Amino acid sequence: MRNLERRSVLAWLLLCALALAAPAARAASDVKTERSNGKLVAYDAAAQTIVLKEKGKEQSFGVKSEGSVLTRTTVTMNAKPAKFDDLKPGMIMIVYWKPDPADPSKRFARKIDVPKIPREFQEDVDAAERAESGAQQRRHPMRRGRGDGSAPALVSGARCRPGAPGARRDSLYLSGGFRGADAREPRTPVPIWTEEPREGVASMSYAKELEATARALVAPGKGILAADESGGTIKKRFDKIQVESTETNRRDYREMLFTTKGCEEFISGVILFDETIRQKASDGTPLAKVLSDKGVIPGIKVDKGTKPLPFAKDEVVTEGLDGLRERLVEYRGLGARFAKWRAVISITDSLPSDYCLRTNADALARYAALCVEEGLVPIVEPEILMDGSHTIERSFEVTRRTLHGVFDALFHQRVPLEQILLKPNMVLSGYECPQQASVREVAERTIQCFKQVVPAAVPGIVYLSGGQSDEAATAHLNEMNRIGGFPWEMSFSYGRALQAPALKAWGGKKENFAAGQQAFYHRAKCNGAARYGKYSEAMEKAA
Repeated sequence: MRNLERRSVLAWLLLCALALAAPAARAASDVKTERSNGKLVAYDAAAQTIVLKEKGKEQSFGVKSEGSVLTRTTVTMNAKPAKFDDLKPGMIMIVYWKPDPADPSKRFARKIDVPKIPREFQEDVDAAERAESGAQQRRHPMRRGRGDGSAPALVSGARCRPGAPGARRDSLYLSGGFRGADAREPRTPVPIWTEEPREGVASMSYAKELEATARALVAPGKGILAADESGGTIKKRFDKIQVESTETNRRDYREMLFTTKGCEEFISGVILFDETIRQKASDGTPLAKVLSDKGVIPGIKVDKGTKPLPFAKDEVVTEGLDGLRERLVEYRGLGARFAKWRAVISITDSLPSDYCLRTNADALARYAALCVEEGLVPIVEPEILMDGSHTIERSFEVTRRTLHGVFDALFHQRVPLEQILLKPNMVLSGYECPQQASVREVAERTIQCFKQVVPAAVPGIVYLSGGQSDEAATAHLNEMNRIGGFPWEMSFSYGRALQAPALKAWGGKKENFAAGQQAFYHRAKCNGAARYGKYSEAMEKAA
């Protein structure tokens, strides 16, 4: 009987203890998980704490560890489990934590994310920290200048409008101003509305190198030689001068161009074909090294050409994304520091279709993202063919639509625009149009079109010649630079318009090397002058 009474008393005491503990347990479980973003300052293994700097203030969080693997606290780096040894001071991280119910001043980390996000895009790295580190303000990828020195305007601004779904105020800051000779002091940074920060905005490992390379490719007075003709294209050009298109002849021709004395004064980079970047000059030096030794940056064409676009009559799509990542790694090892991908758009009364524009824009953006990740500056080339009888007004309309779609795709693929170059067509009348626009009108329409859709963050625009005559391509570029008033470097990336006179002078004969080089140097010099708006017909006559 006594045992029964004793058990009853113990059961009653246990129930009382549980009743008293329940509210505390419920209170502990009801504590809301908080989130902090910041820079890892230190990790104290003995005290089992991490110190995070957020908005200029340091905060301490308790963690539980076993050996070098954080067990009680889940840690992921780029969505993969991480070890304590992987964490380094200076990393930007997100800590999910709960306060200690008994002592709210104590915080315990439950989960730590170390996403692959550039520091400049982290939402809680405030202006004070940027000033402290001396980091330069960066423009948002989708900002563009008006060309009049006023504050930039948002491109596709509806996506970033205050109150839009998912929009929030964070600390992306923008600055206005011009580049190049017309550069002005940046304006006071102002906060904007944008989407939530996303993982993988851009790779930071090559960021500074890519921006420097992009700027070097559009250095004042310089432009790019496009020597990336496919086997079929260069055969057609060789056929016109009655030269057989053999590997040796192709090598000799390109070696003639690349070794032209003084061409580096006007040529900043050369786009190579897959065959060419693997070839060696007659003395055994790789052609890519021949260029780099002259201070000319080697580049590479990486697309696989166009194929018919399914369910879209008379329209094409560029292929080559399969295996591109691996090819980019190889090309960088061969010396390439930038790449090119060409999309081809046709104009008729009904073309291009939205389907065609979207498909090609998406491919261009995916290519660009891969290039940035693997350390090559992507040249984005949406070429609108000028074949046809369309007017310059129709050319303006299609060019604007195309570029708007391209930059929208680049934004969604998280491509940093400071690390790319744009290689577009000029706004021209169709070659069969009875009313051909003047040089001045072409320059004005082209500038007007690009101001409407090309963000100011893009370092430069390198125009393709697109079937224009040598002198016409130079004259149009010259007139644009004479007009001025735009935020980008206006340069060239010509193929045939730089090579045609040299090809004809060479004629496939080694004894004509000097004549071919002289012709190439002359065209490069004329286009170098056009970069300053100082080209004239007198320069042609003086050749």
